[in-house]
Amino acid sequence: MKGKYAVFLALSAVFVFSLPGHATRLVGSEHFSLKADSLVDDDLVLAVKEASLSGHITGDLLFAGSGLMLSGPVDGNVLAGGQHLSLKGPVGGSVRAFCSDLTIENRVGRNLAVFCGTARLPEGGVVEKDAHVFSGNLMVGGNINGSLVFYGGEVVISGKVGKGAKIKADKITLASTARIEGDFTYTSKKEAKIEPGAVVTGQTLHTLPKKKEGKGVSGWIWWVVWRTSELVTGFLLIALFRKQMNVLKETVAVSFLKTLGVGLLSFVVIPVMALLFAVIIIGLPITLVLTAFYLVALVLACNFTGLPLGDGVLRLFRKDKPFSLYASMTVGVLLIQLLEEVPYFGMLVLLVTAWIGLGAIILGSYRLSIQLPAPSGS
Repeated sequence: MKGKYAVFLALSAVFVFSLPGHATRLVGSEHFSLKADSLVDDDLVLAVKEASLSGHITGDLLFAGSGLMLSGPVDGNVLAGGQHLSLKGPVGGSVRAFCSDLTIENRVGRNLAVFCGTARLPEGGVVEKDAHVFSGNLMVGGNINGSLVFYGGEVVISGKVGKGAKIKADKITLASTARIEGDFTYTSKKEAKIEPGAVVTGQTLHTLPKKKEGKGVSGWIWWVVWRTSELVTGFLLIALFRKQMNVLKETVAVSFLKTLGVGLLSFVVIPVMALLFAVIIIGLPITLVLTAFYLVALVLACNFTGLPLGDGVLRLFRKDKPFSLYASMTVGVLLIQLLEEVPYFGMLVLLVTAWIGLGAIILGSYRLSIQLPAPSGS
C-alpha cells in the first residue's frame, strides 16, 4: 500500500511538470547567473540561493530562494518568493512577490501584487495597471497608472497614482509631489499627513478602523480544535507512513531550495492544468485526480513542513542524537501555528508552508517511487 501511494504521487508530479512544455528551464543550485548577452527563449524556473539575471527571458520567471537581482528584461510574468528582490529590468507582464523587501526600479507591464516587509517603487518605477500591496512599509516615488490598494503599517506616496487609492495603514503620508487622480480613501487611527502641494483630484475620505472583536468562546473552541487536529494528523501520518515521512523530512533538510522551487511551481501549475483538463470530457478524471492531490497536499502542508522544521530547531540544542519524529512534528507544527497568528507576516508563513509542503511530497514521493534513498545533497 505504501509503495502504491508513493508511485501515485510521483507519477502525478511527473505528469504535472511535463505539461507546461518541454522547453521550460528548471534550475536548482546554490547560485545562478544569466549574462547580459544571454537569451532564455522560454520560461525560467529557479530554485537557488542567489540569482543575478542580466539576460533576456522571453517567457515567465519563477524564482524561489534568498536573493534575486533582475537587471535584464522579462517578457512574461514574474512570480518570486525570497528574502531580497530587486527588479531593475522591465517586466512585460505582472509581478507577484512574497519577500522580506522588494524594490522595483523599472516598468511592470501589467499588475503588481506584493506581500512583503518593505516595498519600494522609487522614481522611474512604473506599474502600468493596478497595485495591491500588503506590507509593513511602502514607498511610492514612481507611477502607478491604475489603482493602489495597500494594507500595512506605513505608506509614503511622493509619486503618481492614476485611478484612486484605497489604503488601510497606521501612518500615511502624501508628500508635496504626490498626485492621486481619483478618490483617496483611507482607514487609519490617525489623519493622513498631506503636505502642501500634494494633489487629490477626487474625494478624500477618512474612516476610523473598526474595533476588533475577540474570537469569542465558540471562536476559541474552533481554533483549538483546528490546531489540535493538525497536530493529531501529523502523529497519524508518522504512525502510518513512518518511512515516507522520514524521506520527506530529509528531502527538505538537504534540498531545501529545490523543494521550495518545485513547491512554488506546482502551486501555480496544478490549478491551471486542472482547469484546462476540465474543459474536455476525457480530461475530467485527470482534473479530479489533480484537484484531490492539490487539496490534500495543501491541507497536510503544515505537517510536511513542520516535521523538518521541528527537527532543525531541536538539532540546534542537540546534534549528536536523532530526535523522535513525534517530538519534531510537535515543535514544528506549533511553531508554524504561532507564526501564522502574526498579523500580515502570518499570511506569508502560510504561503511558504504550502510551497514547502507541496515540494516535499512531490520530490519525496518521486524518490520513494524509484526506490532511491533520501538525497545526500542538493
